[in-house]
Parts: sequence; C-alpha cells; structure tokens
Amino acid sequence: MVWRLMPRKDTPCAYTHTSHKTKEKLKEIILRIKDSAFQTILDFIRLCPAAEVIGTGDNMDIKDNTDRSFACSVIELKARNVFITPADYAYIMKAANDEVFAKSLFFLTPSEFIGYLELLGLNDLVSRSTLYKYVGNISGKYPNWVFADSDKINQYEILRRKNIVVQFLSAFLKENRRLADAQTDK
Repeated sequence: MVWRLMPRKDTPCAYTHTSHKTKEKLKEIILRIKDSAFQTILDFIRLCPAAEVIGTGDNMDIKDNTDRSFACSVIELKARNVFITPADYAYIMKAANDEVFAKSLFFLTPSEFIGYLELLGLNDLVSRSTLYKYVGNISGKYPNWVFADSDKINQYEILRRKNIVVQFLSAFLKENRRLADAQTDK
C-alpha cells in the first residue's frame, strides 16, 4: 500500500496562505506500509489536524511517473529548441486537455497549467495572457486542430505546431517507459 500525505490547507499551522505567484509551503510524504498496518497508520494520521491523506494505493507511482515524464519532456524540448515561441506551451496544454499524454492531465485554465509547471520545478515559463490567447485560437481535438490564425500562416507553421505535440509525446512516452523499467528493476 502506498500513501501520499500532505498538510491540510485549511488548518492554522506553520503553513501560510499566499497568492498564486508563490506556493503555500507543503510537504509530501510517501509511505510504503504493509496492508496489516493500514488501519493503525490511518488512525495515527487522523490525530494530526495538519495532515490529510490525498491518495492511497498503487496509482501513486503512476502519477509520480506522469509528473516526472511531463517535466523531463518540457526540459528536453526546451534543450532541443523545439519551443521557439512562448505560444508553443499552449499546444502542449491543449494536447494535455485532449488526453494525448495521460488521462490524468487536464487543466481548466492557463493559470492552472502554469501552476502545474511551477510545481514540477520548471522555470522561464510563458505568461498567462499568452496561453489564454493561443489556447483560445485552437479549436477541435488533436490531431484535427483548426487554428484561428490559419489564414495568416502557411502550412509549414501548422505542421510545426502539431509536430510539437508529436515530439513532446515521444519524449513523454520514452521517459515514462524508462521510469517504469527502473521501478521493475527494484
């Protein structure tokens, strides 16, 4: 059994609430415990008002792999200069919402997407206004996207935008496979 614990946001603790630009100080703890100790550990956690269980089960490793794969893919594409405009992040966000990478990745707003990238430890990110502008210019579901500015750009730019998603997906799956292989070797 795998548990992920983190402090509750609604309790007055050593943690302070801050704006969206800075993150609330939270810690996560991942515990591997025997099934026979499940109830005992749960009872101990209930005694601490500053902690809550936010997930249990074997899927915690999968979510961690998804996050790591996503972060590594962004870093790889930045290093290979695939992202040539700030708008290129919008195509990744839209593809994530179209469930191209993983069903667990969905972002209601560009602010949520930027917050996710910051949570992953990524920096030099695109602005919210740029994401809002470019995500709003994409209609349809990948790979059948239609761009609002398609009358102003050539076919190569349309292909480049869609190819960003292909390259990201390739890097994402490669890293996800590497992480899964590393876990099975343990």
